[in-house]
Amino acid sequence: MNHLTLMLDCPSGRIPVGSFLIAIKNLSGLLSEVERQIEPKQVGSRWAVVRLSMSSPVTIQIAPLEPRARETARFAIDRTVAGFRELEKHEVRPQYFTDEALSRARAVMGILDQKSITGVHIRDGDESVEVSHKLVAHVDVLIERKITECEGAIEGKLEVINVHTGLKVIVYRHSDNRPITASIIDAGGMMESVKDALGKRVYASGTLKRDKYGEIVEIQIGDIKVLPPDSELSPLDSYFGIDPDFTGGLSVDEFLRRVRDE
Repeated sequence: MNHLTLMLDCPSGRIPVGSFLIAIKNLSGLLSEVERQIEPKQVGSRWAVVRLSMSSPVTIQIAPLEPRARETARFAIDRTVAGFRELEKHEVRPQYFTDEALSRARAVMGILDQKSITGVHIRDGDESVEVSHKLVAHVDVLIERKITECEGAIEGKLEVINVHTGLKVIVYRHSDNRPITASIIDAGGMMESVKDALGKRVYASGTLKRDKYGEIVEIQIGDIKVLPPDSELSPLDSYFGIDPDFTGGLSVDEFLRRVRDE
């Protein structure tokens, strides 16, 4: 079989459009990059979705459009699945995986948000590999990621507390439901506040760490506030007229999005 299958555990049966496009773009890009490393002098395949099933799990099959170079495409599929398996287990660069290929693999795993998508599997025929956020951590060790720091905040739901190596939490960002790992600067002084915030929507401020694409990869929290439920918030219209210059000419919606870093 000359195709690669991506299987997504999706309890609701609905995939956010952005997540779907990210997965397809980066998985096909990964295959093309591996193919180029296998046969540098050969024109690479054009990859396309040849089968899509929205039943649970969601199944997406990718295959080369052209019949040429089937052997190279077949080998690229084999090495891509093997690469995912190796990266899930170890901090070791798989054969044919350049930094570009590693970045593509990492981007595919970015869709695993534990909400709409709770599991990711890469399948080649009867062989299936389940991949997790371990792969992301291993890739980050293998390639240098330019990290910049700035003061800021995120808003989202605090759902995980980890005390294994210091006090850390995971906040699912409100704008896109993406999990953001956060370390607590004053672990002893904030333990009770963090426990009280578990399962609630919070506003966490501190030092943001962004990668070279500007995406937040981590936050060191200095202060955390629990926000009221949506049902207790006043309608946006009620804020008009309080101070006509407060938003700097922006609409209230746009002003709040910028404040929340959405």
